[in-house]
Amino acid sequence: MMDRAQKKKLYLTSLMVSVVATAIGSGAMGVMLSSIIDAYDLQTAQEGYMSSCISAGALAALLGGILLRGRVSKPAFIFWGGTLMSVMLLLKGTAIPFGVFLAVCTAMGLGMGVMDSFQSAFLADLIPERSAQGLGVLHGIFGVGGFALPLAADWLKFDMGQVYVMIGLVCLALMLQFGLASRKMAHDRLFAVKLETSGNFSQIRNFIKQPYFFVLLLCIFLGAAAQNGVLVWTVRYVSGTLKSEALAPLCLSLFWIASTVSRVMTPRLPVRP
Repeated sequence: MMDRAQKKKLYLTSLMVSVVATAIGSGAMGVMLSSIIDAYDLQTAQEGYMSSCISAGALAALLGGILLRGRVSKPAFIFWGGTLMSVMLLLKGTAIPFGVFLAVCTAMGLGMGVMDSFQSAFLADLIPERSAQGLGVLHGIFGVGGFALPLAADWLKFDMGQVYVMIGLVCLALMLQFGLASRKMAHDRLFAVKLETSGNFSQIRNFIKQPYFFVLLLCIFLGAAAQNGVLVWTVRYVSGTLKSEALAPLCLSLFWIASTVSRVMTPRLPVRP
């Protein structure tokens, strides 16, 4: 019979495993971009539509998450966001028109944005005394998931539809295990849920009025643009422009290795915000 600490550790492990699904969803577009362009015969200006739709969905998730805070539990946000993302990945594996594909990308970004926002917040609720170290591990696991995806997709040699169905099923399985763990956790009452005040537009306005808000916003904007550029376009550039299809997934995986090391080590630096 497991005691309270052991059950909490298992639940924390379940949360970490769900992060792999977030990593797979985040890296899927970069791995599949060339196949999508070929399948829909896209022109240069259209090649960036998919990542823009995913980003728009993620932005909507961020704003919606603020307004729904305190009304919906964090585990529910994570589970339903991950389920939405998984179903959208499965839909991408079917023969759908390009307009529908863009709508699916937006919905996928919505689910992915919800997961990304609330996984870190929920981890801090579970282990408030070790949240910095826990976030380092969480982000490290995210990097491992991103590292494995391009290598696995290249090794399997599946077509676009098969890859999307495969990763959709994997992500769905990862989210189902988290959903089952969350239900068990709530039943056993292993920890007190942190109560939060409901979000509203006044909180957003107050945050915007903070003196360093626009500096922080600029840093986030540049960082997100740089990361998105690497994740989405590396495989396309190396395989298309440099004519090295064998090196393309390796280059993307090397980025994830460096990212993983950075995410794990940063919380251990003697520097705080």
